[in-house]
Amino acid sequence: MVGDRFELTPRERDVLFLLAQNYRAPYIAEKLVVSQSTVKTHMRNLYGKLDVHSQAELLLLIDREAEGLSAREEDPASLR
Repeated sequence: MVGDRFELTPRERDVLFLLAQNYRAPYIAEKLVVSQSTVKTHMRNLYGKLDVHSQAELLLLIDREAEGLSAREEDPASLR
């Protein structure tokens, strides 16, 4: 959902998914078979698009988005 809302690229979505699981750049680079520099570039782009400055802020944003989704699903009027 965050990926759609902020128009993230497929690779940014991959990086976001792993960051959301609290992984760091070295692991993400290994997992995605890219350099750490490439991962950091994707992270910088993500942070800019999402207007966050750290992984902690990113995790808070994801939590807020999830809470908003849950609230909309519980309120049938919000689906209209």
